Amino acid sequence: MANSLKTTLRFDEDVFCVSAHPSQPVIATGLSNGRVYAHRYLSDPAGKDDGSDSDDSDDSDADSDADEDEDAPCSATVQWSTRRHKQSCRTVEFDMDGDYLYTAGLDQVIKKAATESGKVVAKNSRLDEVPTASCSTPNFYLVGTEDSSLIAFDPRTMKETHRVPDLHDDFVSSISALPPTSQGNYYSFITTGSTTLARIDLRRPDKVVSVSDDQEDEILCSCIPPFVPAAGTGATAGLTAVLGMASGVLTYWNKSNWEDQQARALLSAESVDCIAPIDEDRLVAGSADGRVAVVGVRTRRVERELVHGGADGVVAVAADYADRVISAGGPVVKVWARPAAAEAGDEDSDADSDDSDDSDEGDRKRRKNRKRGKAGKKRQRAMKQQLKQTAASFADLD
Repeated sequence: MANSLKTTLRFDEDVFCVSAHPSQPVIATGLSNGRVYAHRYLSDPAGKDDGSDSDDSDDSDADSDADEDEDAPCSATVQWSTRRHKQSCRTVEFDMDGDYLYTAGLDQVIKKAATESGKVVAKNSRLDEVPTASCSTPNFYLVGTEDSSLIAFDPRTMKETHRVPDLHDDFVSSISALPPTSQGNYYSFITTGSTTLARIDLRRPDKVVSVSDDQEDEILCSCIPPFVPAAGTGATAGLTAVLGMASGVLTYWNKSNWEDQQARALLSAESVDCIAPIDEDRLVAGSADGRVAVVGVRTRRVERELVHGGADGVVAVAADYADRVISAGGPVVKVWARPAAAEAGDEDSDADSDDSDDSDEGDRKRRKNRKRGKAGKKRQRAMKQQLKQTAASFADLD
């Protein structure tokens, strides 16, 4: 685990939400007291990064320096911070280009601000419901609410354009955008809440395309990895969404069938509270037990596990422009370094070594492979045992 942590941000209040800039080393963070921070962190330990010289526009109450130990080889500075909302900041999200930052608060106000300066350029102070989730696209900014409505706003003016009420039996826990039309416009989305998933098309008169079967398990988060599945991969061949469940399970959904899940994988003994795509093959999930897992989308296996810690678990995760994992929970945000080059180099050096005449090297490789195989089988046995001990709704799992 040494050298896995790149930098840590500490605050005086709990973090409620976090978002990573799509092309720069910038993190936006929303806190329980309504403050919003934009931190810029160095993208390499040497301290060299294009655009890293930014002004601290506000005296921060956050400890914006990295931990002074070997696990934190770089530092971060406050690009700006402000009391953006009178009550807690519930959602924070960059637009797809990273030019603007959207926030929504418990004060029922949504705001659009310039990323570089933090200056508000548009807002809507007439939101009549408490926001719980958000999603940003080029043609819409969408907010899910506590009374299970989906509200779409024009991102230029922040005026309401569409409203879809009564989607779920409880608050909207997540919103994910489905692929755009050939013109690049986004009209189709999925929302989750309580124990169901709803598919929305804002072009339709009734807006709601379908609502899934009752999953008998609370759905807490969702993401749509940007991957094209290989042909002939079975149930996941048409996969378009991954959902995090209160039981600690990831469920996998197919674009040709939004009524029910097609596959599932046990991830944690506690709830999966947040999830985000890293790239076309991987996603990151955070759990109430304080663990962060990088999971293969196709394999459904944990490829890397990190420990965020904290009594409140992980409340938000993201991946930055360089595929670094970001986790938030309690008053702490952590940026994790990508797997050390030395670790990858060990495998590369083994593969490149001349073992035609070196039987010892070949034996070491075979022993390593056997150990990996045994470890994999052991994990499979443990997972099967856990699955047998879960609720009756999981009794039919493979």
